[in-house]
Amino acid sequence: MKRQTIVQWVFVLLVLSFCTWIFFEIAGHFNQAEIRHFDLPIISFVQGNISGRLTSVMLAVTFLGSVKGAAAVTLFLSLVLWIKKYRTLSLYLAVSVALGAGVFNTILKYIFKRQRPDIMRVVQETGYSFPSGHSMGSMILYGCLVLILFRIANAGG
Repeated sequence: MKRQTIVQWVFVLLVLSFCTWIFFEIAGHFNQAEIRHFDLPIISFVQGNISGRLTSVMLAVTFLGSVKGAAAVTLFLSLVLWIKKYRTLSLYLAVSVALGAGVFNTILKYIFKRQRPDIMRVVQETGYSFPSGHSMGSMILYGCLVLILFRIANAGG
């Protein structure tokens, strides 16, 4: 492996480690009362603006961040990348989403064990609520896609 590649990987690992440490520091300072104080105004706002049309739009957006939606997008785009001979990027996408959105999120949920808020639910989910699997999975999937598009654009197509 080239020295520059090793330096890049070390840098990436250091940044990931730092971000993970910051995340745990911030999350560790919240208690249940602070979380409820944060949650309640948001829940009230959302429930006060419910409409059939907005609910339909939000269900579509939610699907794109769900396990089934993210898996479908990941599988489709990984196959396209593989067929187009971007095999490393194809594997990067599949592994990042599987490990990040699947394994890492499950570990974090087990660590924090935050119960879901007791609110009027449109979509029924089970398990712990924090960190959000939809948010984490979407960020990883669509963040990887931005990186992949950037790499392909800079490689000249």
